[in-house]
Amino acid sequence: MKNSVNRKKRSPGALMIAAAIVIMGFSALAADNEKDSRADDIKAVFVYKFTGYITWPEDDDKPFTIAILGKTSLLEPLKTIAEKKTVDTRPLLIRECSNVDDVSGANILLIAETMEKHLEAILKKAEEENILTVGSSPGLAKKGVAINFCPMEDRIGFEMNLNALKRSGLGVSSQLVKLAKLVEEDRPRDAGGELK
Repeated sequence: MKNSVNRKKRSPGALMIAAAIVIMGFSALAADNEKDSRADDIKAVFVYKFTGYITWPEDDDKPFTIAILGKTSLLEPLKTIAEKKTVDTRPLLIRECSNVDDVSGANILLIAETMEKHLEAILKKAEEENILTVGSSPGLAKKGVAINFCPMEDRIGFEMNLNALKRSGLGVSSQLVKLAKLVEEDRPRDAGGELK
């Protein structure tokens, strides 16, 4: 039987408790070759947990899709999660993408470091299609990505760009916001004050 994220019955502090458990586990890791693998597992769990704290457009008849643009070590941990989990009653689908056009129809888009050169096109697509963008490179949230993993002392944390979420038409739970480091954008603006 598959487990699912149930938005209606979850307790307000469920993500906080899950995050604390994951963070404590990561903090106890030794600095060896397993560290990167465990960090990927932790990030993958966070990506899955995000699904229950974002208000998504109604589309219950389609699988919930996490697209991965470019090569990333998060692919395998996410595939493992997708084999066992659902989002509400929707199957969880992990889709590899090699270009921006391939991400159409996704709910979450993970941006590999090698794809940052296409960031403006990625952000435009995310805003047009209500896609949550997630990165794992320094400064991405300031560049317009909604959620970006970042180190916080001895643990994995994430920063959040609320304006990026708003532009993509997505709502976010205050419980998730409390766990994030909030950042402002430094994307260039045109003469009218609009983001380029």
